[in-house]
Amino acid sequence: MALIHNRKIPVHAMAFAEMCLLLNQDGHTRIQLRDKLGLNQVTINNWITLLIRRKLIYICDWVPPIRGNFTPVWAWGYCVKDVPKPPPMTKTQYQQRYVAKKRRTFGLTGVSA
Repeated sequence: MALIHNRKIPVHAMAFAEMCLLLNQDGHTRIQLRDKLGLNQVTINNWITLLIRRKLIYICDWVPPIRGNFTPVWAWGYCVKDVPKPPPMTKTQYQQRYVAKKRRTFGLTGVSA
């Protein structure tokens, strides 16, 4: 715990302040915040939910998925509109990604789309 004016500040209060600072400097995903702050994912989710309800943070970008859904990137901003979520990948895009991965992995040139 940090001491300020002979009073102890809880670790969570310091971590919350650090999270707000990180969001103010640049956008971060929930996982990036968890890794930088060293806190449980549930705690990060609760804090982000609190900040969303107060309209203090917004979605500034979406990270494309490796597998699954797009991941929102959160940034500090009062009453700023979220960036719209990109449309899901089409079957053709999934197939192109699969063929490109196979070519990278096995060095195949005869793999057809």
